[in-house]
Amino acid sequence: MNLRKPFKLVSTTWEEEFNTNQTYYKMSVKISGIDSPLIVRWSTISSNFGLFEYNYSKLFYYYFAMEKDDLLNENEFFVKEMNSADFENLGKSNRAFLFKFNGKANPGSVYGKEYLVREILDYLVPTVNSYQMSPMNFIPYWCFLFDLIMYSNDYHKELYKHYPAMISHPSVYKFFYLKYQPRVVTITKSALNQFSTYKPGNETETKLFKSITENHVESINFESENREQLMTGIQGLYKIIVSRPSKFFPPLPLAKTIQYDEKEEFEIKASYLASVYKMCKYMDEHMDWYLGSKLRKSYQIDLSNK
Repeated sequence: MNLRKPFKLVSTTWEEEFNTNQTYYKMSVKISGIDSPLIVRWSTISSNFGLFEYNYSKLFYYYFAMEKDDLLNENEFFVKEMNSADFENLGKSNRAFLFKFNGKANPGSVYGKEYLVREILDYLVPTVNSYQMSPMNFIPYWCFLFDLIMYSNDYHKELYKHYPAMISHPSVYKFFYLKYQPRVVTITKSALNQFSTYKPGNETETKLFKSITENHVESINFESENREQLMTGIQGLYKIIVSRPSKFFPPLPLAKTIQYDEKEEFEIKASYLASVYKMCKYMDEHMDWYLGSKLRKSYQIDLSNK
């Protein structure tokens, strides 16, 4: 990536303060080409709740301000344990950029985007329309990069994902594409291999298998075929998918509250298997679905007015 001028992190200094179950961090960063050091602050508070070995912090935040502004902010906002009102007032002070984590199922609060652009990103990031790049659009990626630095050796579960519209940034999306592609490829190949070695037990199952792999399930007439053989065949093919982790495939669109007859169940499963098989054959299509289901959560809504 070519930024507007060559720059590097010239030096960093760290401070750490631990109080009860809250840890405060402060880092001073000198970026070549910018006179004043950039102050980065962040804090974690254990919520005493873990999921898959990760802690979900209640009041996680990160903050960026130039040194001169940070001195004012320190006296006004960082002299005591911060509460929600302090966060909002700091965010509206126009002396810092602030991202605050609001819980696992919620979008984060973002303040001071104009400040970060004016003080830092305008000097570093060009506007390149063909790459959807501009100083303002770069903010999610900026937060993403710093979060990787801050928590590279910690157990926090990628809280930057809660930054509004984070995953819509092309570079962030590409990062996750490359990160998750190997495991999706492994699961997909194992499913395709089992499809390729599937041995139909009779002519009806052979016709069913061909209709699914060629995406022509409408060619199967449930009324005129052997229903028992059709249901046996569809259940056998369906097991190829359900025997693998469910998060790698779309859910079967069968509502638990509806009682389906045999024909309805067969048609839904046949259409589902044909679409899943087609998706497995085209990796980009499978990756787009997987990343969409994994990353585009309710907290990814765009709060551009914040």
